[in-house]
Amino acid sequence: MLKIISGPARSGKTYRILEEIKNSKKTGLVLLTPEQGSHEAERALAAHCGAPVNLRAEVLSFTRLCSRVFTELGGAAEVVPDKGTKLLLMSRAVAAVSSKLKVYASREHREEFLVSLLDAREELARTMTGAERLGELAEQAEGSIGDKLRDLSLICGAFDALLAQLLDDPASALSASLTLCPEVRWAAAAFISTASPTSPRWK
Repeated sequence: MLKIISGPARSGKTYRILEEIKNSKKTGLVLLTPEQGSHEAERALAAHCGAPVNLRAEVLSFTRLCSRVFTELGGAAEVVPDKGTKLLLMSRAVAAVSSKLKVYASREHREEFLVSLLDAREELARTMTGAERLGELAEQAEGSIGDKLRDLSLICGAFDALLAQLLDDPASALSASLTLCPEVRWAAAAFISTASPTSPRWK
């Protein structure tokens, strides 16, 4: 069952999640948080629910969740590309589709542009938005926005193809682990918080 707790900032959404974990009698509870907020969430969980909660619940970032799934069911990445390797592959990807680009063709050799593309691609991977979906959005958009989405779709598609040939990439691990999640047996329930690690909601 999916339950969505929504509301404006500081309306008590994270407190409600922590309360549900505290009052639950189940074991195998998982609190999913953004990567940068996992340590603050661990402290907040222990402070709100008490030390014994560690016997029933744990905080996982999406990367750690993927690792747990792969450890249990197989499919863990064996090779992780570093930033330099990703920059090289992104440069090759942009060059491969440069003749088809409308907006980004003139920027293909600029390092800051390649870094911004990598950041965008990893954020898209976290939201399960692939090159095909970007292409669909480009068709629905108009003007320069459509052109930018189309360019991004081509670039991400080329990058993903190069990456698939050479390496296993943690930014794609979420997609791979999603197909395995129905087989997971150690998680009884999952709570997802999008609170920032600097938010007062973790304090």
